[in-house]
Amino acid sequence: MKQRKVLVGVAIAIFIILLLYWLLVAEDMQPWLSAMVPSVAQQFFA
Repeated sequence: MKQRKVLVGVAIAIFIILLLYWLLVAEDMQPWLSAMVPSVAQQFFA
């Protein structure tokens, strides 16, 4: 059971790191995303 606790701890640590990374990068990506999403939507719904 000890190994499972370690895996859960590692998974939570990775999740938190990704969340922080996403929060930091998301601000920079906002214009890029808003530029990408309409063009992608047009391709799918045209």
